[in-house]
Amino acid sequence: MNKKQFEVNPFRLVKLFGIVVGSIILLVVIAAVSMAEWPLVTAILWHMRNGHTVALEGHSFRVPLLYEPEVSKGGKQIDIIEYPRLLSGAASVTVESNPKVFDSASADRWQAQLIAVTSNRPNSPTQTIPVTLHGKKLIFVCVDLVFIGGESLLCHAAGTSLTVSTIALPGRIKETRAVLETSE
Repeated sequence: MNKKQFEVNPFRLVKLFGIVVGSIILLVVIAAVSMAEWPLVTAILWHMRNGHTVALEGHSFRVPLLYEPEVSKGGKQIDIIEYPRLLSGAASVTVESNPKVFDSASADRWQAQLIAVTSNRPNSPTQTIPVTLHGKKLIFVCVDLVFIGGESLLCHAAGTSLTVSTIALPGRIKETRAVLETSE
């Protein structure tokens, strides 16, 4: 037998080892990116199955593309969420049904009281501003809790038992407000 048949070339062995390790690293990176972007995939699948709206107590709310709604087990709350992706922030809109109906006057009183309470805190990092948003069929009486880097709205839909809260970073404020402004 020839001894050269059974010799191992060290350069080929190092090359093979590099290919195997490189392949494993590539697979790990692909898996990590896939898992980080999984909420994006589920949001697209939700839109393909359900369209672009979700309803609570006869009122519909538009779900922006790449957002996904989560409906509570009792059906009294909907969270419309954009999950944070690798290069963007998160945003959400929560619509909740309460036992109490807020007519226009009680919603205005609630807004004035909240503004008065928060304006008495001069060292607060947030600023409160009254906001009224008009949907297609609903009017939202809100308090905007402006904070560094974004906004949070607390709202009552006048004439209904719906309360809404939003939170969004600056690049997502228009999208979260649009959910309310396109509501029916």
